[in-house]
Amino acid sequence: MQLRNLRKEKEKRIYKFVSFQEMYNLMNPQDPLDEIEAVQYNKASAMFNMLNIDYDSTIHVFEGYLDSVFFPNSIALVGLDTDISILSNENLDLKFVLDTDAAGQNKAKEMIDSGYSVFLWKKLFNHLSKGKGSKFKFHLENNVKDINKLAEFYKDPNVYQNLKLYDFFAKDQFDLIDM
Repeated sequence: MQLRNLRKEKEKRIYKFVSFQEMYNLMNPQDPLDEIEAVQYNKASAMFNMLNIDYDSTIHVFEGYLDSVFFPNSIALVGLDTDISILSNENLDLKFVLDTDAAGQNKAKEMIDSGYSVFLWKKLFNHLSKGKGSKFKFHLENNVKDINKLAEFYKDPNVYQNLKLYDFFAKDQFDLIDM
């Protein structure tokens, strides 16, 4: 469970993640969950939408919930440091769509170095700005920080299909130039 508000004033923002173990133990104080048993439950509880995806298809992985609603078959992590080993150990087709900020792009480089497919923001911005000039590209680069902002910019909840975002993934280290 996540508790959060999205106030503009950063000092007033609230974010709290409550793990499965914490919730279970609150509901069952006489019979708390065993620490070892709780490890896998806690890992799964840090991923939104885990029970609603098709594990035989490509799974899109996002930093947070809001971005994940724009892509099919997607899950959201509770941040970049979420332990994804319960997914990565299963030989699943994972594609990471991380934010354009420094933390997201550093994690994207780490994921591509580990053999995963990542979303190439720079390639997308270059494509979208063709014929529209450098001011348009500059505006994209400075205002679109994630998929939610992209959908907001284009006023289109179906950006995945309409902008053909599925064409902007790569797993080759040579593609790092387009991140």
